[in-house]
Amino acid sequence: MLKLSSVLELTAKGLKDSTENWKDFEELKSLFCCKTSAMYDYVAAHRQDDDFYGFQFLNGVNPNMIQLCSQIPPNFQVTDAMVKPFLQEGTSLEKEMKNGNIFFCDYKTLDGIQTRVYNGEQLVVATGFCLLYMNPENKLTPIAIQLLQQPAKENNLFLPSDSETDWLLAKMFIKNADSIHHQSINHLLNTHFVVHGCALATLRNLPLIHPLYKLLIPHFRQTLHVNTLAQTRVKDRSGISSRTTLTLEGRLKLMAQVHQSETTYISLCLPENMAARGLMSVPNFHYRDDGLELWGHIQRSVKRSPFHTMWS
Repeated sequence: MLKLSSVLELTAKGLKDSTENWKDFEELKSLFCCKTSAMYDYVAAHRQDDDFYGFQFLNGVNPNMIQLCSQIPPNFQVTDAMVKPFLQEGTSLEKEMKNGNIFFCDYKTLDGIQTRVYNGEQLVVATGFCLLYMNPENKLTPIAIQLLQQPAKENNLFLPSDSETDWLLAKMFIKNADSIHHQSINHLLNTHFVVHGCALATLRNLPLIHPLYKLLIPHFRQTLHVNTLAQTRVKDRSGISSRTTLTLEGRLKLMAQVHQSETTYISLCLPENMAARGLMSVPNFHYRDDGLELWGHIQRSVKRSPFHTMWS
C-alpha cells in the first residue's frame, strides 16, 4: 500500500520517470510530503554529524565491519600526533587503545576488485580504513580515514580538522565501501547464498521425521524461491549489476574470496562473532543487545523442544 501511494504521488508530481538532478536537500524534502517521521527529520538534520556517522557503524545497515582496535595496522598511516586533538585532553592513542576505546573498519577485501567503467572512466572504491573513537560521552566518532590500503603519495589521510568538503567526501567514500561490502557479503552472500546451501542440504539429506529437519524447515519456507529470484536479478547485466560500483565479475570475485577466507560456522554465530570483534562491552550497541536477546530466545526454544531431547 505504501509503495502504491508513493508511486501515485510521484506520478501526480510528474517525477516518476524524471532523470533531472536535485538542486539541494530542501528540494528533496518535497518529494514525499505525506511521509515524514521523527526519524526522517533527525537524519536530515544530523546526516553530516560525526557522532551520527559513527553511530551508524553500530546500529545502521551494516554493523558487521567495526571491530576493536588494539594495534594500528602497519599500512594505516595514522599517528598519535594526528588524532590527539580529537581525543580526550591528556590522553593518547596508545592509552585509548589499551582502554578499549578505539575501533576501526578495514575494507581490504575490496582491494583489487574490478570496478565498472562509467562515462569512459574507471570508478573508484575505497579500500582503506576508518578509525573511530568512543569518547567519554559514549559517542562513537570517526577520527581518521585512509581511502586506500597501501600508503602512497596520493593516498592522503583525512582528519576531522580538514576542510568540511574534504572530510565529508572521505566519509562518503568509506560509507560507499561499507554499503558495497554489506550488500555483497552480509546480504547477498550470507543471507541468501549461504542459507541457500543449508536449505538444500536439509531437503536433500534429512528425512522428514529427522529432529533437525523439523527444527529447520519452517525457516526455509521461502528461501529457495527468494534466492532464485535474487540470482536472476544479480546475473542480469542490464539490471542492478550494471548500475553499481563493482562489475558483476567483481562482485562474484569478492564474494568468493571472502567466503573462502572468512566464512566459518563460528563467524555466523552472533555471540562468538561479537566476542571475536571485541564488541561485547561497547555502549549503545543496540544491534548486539537485541540480537543476543533474540539468540537466547531461539537457543532456549530449541533446548525445550522434544526434538532436542531426542537428538541429545
